[in-house]
Amino acid sequence: MDGWFDPALNLRMRFDAQGREQAEAPADVRKAMEQLHRSMGNLENRDAVRAWGMLANWHRVLGQPEQAIRCHDEAIARALVLEDKGAAFRNRIRRAHARQWAGEIPEALADLETLIDQGDADPALKTWRHYALQHAGKCALDAGRPALAKSYLQRALEMRQAMKDEALLASTEQALDLTEKALNTAAKAQPPKGVDALLQHNRRGWNRWARSGGEWSQPYAAERLEAARKGDVEVVLTPNKRVPDTWLGHLEGAEVLGLASGGGQQMPLFAAAGARVTSFDLSDAQLARDRAVTEANGLTLQTVQGNMADLSALPSAHFDLIFHPVSNPYAPDLAPMWKEAFRVLKPGGRMLCGLMQPIFYCFDHEDLEKGGPLTLRYNVPYSDLEQMPPERLQQWVASGEALEFGHSMEQLIAWPLEAGFVMTGFYEDSWSDAVSRLNPYFPIYFCTRLVKPSPSGSAAEGQAPVA
Repeated sequence: MDGWFDPALNLRMRFDAQGREQAEAPADVRKAMEQLHRSMGNLENRDAVRAWGMLANWHRVLGQPEQAIRCHDEAIARALVLEDKGAAFRNRIRRAHARQWAGEIPEALADLETLIDQGDADPALKTWRHYALQHAGKCALDAGRPALAKSYLQRALEMRQAMKDEALLASTEQALDLTEKALNTAAKAQPPKGVDALLQHNRRGWNRWARSGGEWSQPYAAERLEAARKGDVEVVLTPNKRVPDTWLGHLEGAEVLGLASGGGQQMPLFAAAGARVTSFDLSDAQLARDRAVTEANGLTLQTVQGNMADLSALPSAHFDLIFHPVSNPYAPDLAPMWKEAFRVLKPGGRMLCGLMQPIFYCFDHEDLEKGGPLTLRYNVPYSDLEQMPPERLQQWVASGEALEFGHSMEQLIAWPLEAGFVMTGFYEDSWSDAVSRLNPYFPIYFCTRLVKPSPSGSAAEGQAPVA
């Protein structure tokens, strides 16, 4: 590393109370990064791999995990050209660690578990297995799975004891202490009792999701908002398929209700299209995303916090369109929601719904993630509170994750019809093979277009279903 950067700079690291690396002197680290960037043009082969990996680690400890991921990608690519699988393996471990810091917890854990398997199978990678186990343990802890975290960290501890590296041992022991505290907390956690307690639990879960940068809390690119201003409104009720323009109808000046649709995505697009938008959501963090995006782009909307089953804060026969993406799996009872939605719509108004296929909840998804068989295990209607194994439920509640409910086809289709709606459209959508092993076998989602009939008793836009 001679000549790469000033050796007098303080580049030492320390661990905070949560076991995360922090730079003792962040300003010195930034100076070293600038100096290393200037040296990059003179570095070749393994030195360049090492330098890119070093830059990645520094970006991470400075709270820049996205830049760290890109630097690790460069280091991995160069290592593969050199056929240096050890360097590639190390950078893949650290890249997964950076993904963890970026809030991509499930993806990071999956990466690390794959790397652990590779390290166990290949003696040439044995030297670095303890890093993969250590980071998998920390990642599992962040995922709210302290029992899994403990199993990985204990393996890492055994390897590090054999290495007799005091700094590494201290890091693992600290992580194990945090894991034991999490296990003790999980042992005391009790599932919420009653609807109010459930709502507050799920509100906190969605707030946590939003603040960690979850997929449904990431604002769309400015280009998408600009397109909406010009009438090209690209919104989704489910992960992939765009909602047909014929389902949306005329938006300029329309009263639009986003029902459990916060997060800074769909509602700002409707506002950009000229609609008068009300975003109604249980999560104050999701509503804050909506406000932040609209204000940043010179738009306006109204936000109302509440339970989707109780729209008493909203006037009757007021909205032209209700936009309801996949969020009702977090509601235990849909009957009040359908009735309330029907009440607040104008005659001829439309409700667009994203829904989950009931059979999705028949499987044990944690078991599927571990490679278990595609076996039907649970009943529909499904409830985390009633059907999840008690020990897992306790850990799930302790982790703060929102609780889910799988609804039957009767609850998703017949109940809105009984509430008075007419169904005038239907389509299905997939998810992603990387997210669910069920994805190749059936469409996990479907969408319905419901219309509140006019006083004459017919759907305002005619009897023919909309394709």
